Amino acid sequence: MTLNELRKIAESATPGEWEDRAWQESRFYSEQEQLDCKYVAAFSPTRILAMLRVIEAAVEMRESRGAEFEAFDKAIEEMK
Repeated sequence: MTLNELRKIAESATPGEWEDRAWQESRFYSEQEQLDCKYVAAFSPTRILAMLRVIEAAVEMRESRGAEFEAFDKAIEEMK
């Protein structure tokens, strides 16, 4: 999935922050389902769009300063 695909999905979802309401009905949800609800609420469209902006800014900076990042790229490659 590309960043543009993620952006389209986030932009088409209900805007704003999402709430985790599983705790209100916890007797109906398993522990894993409650954790899943927290995960979904944490990754609201607002947060995804903000994270995409940070990623895109980092990519743009990386592309505009290519030579400056060669040492960084080498260090990352050595850690793999």
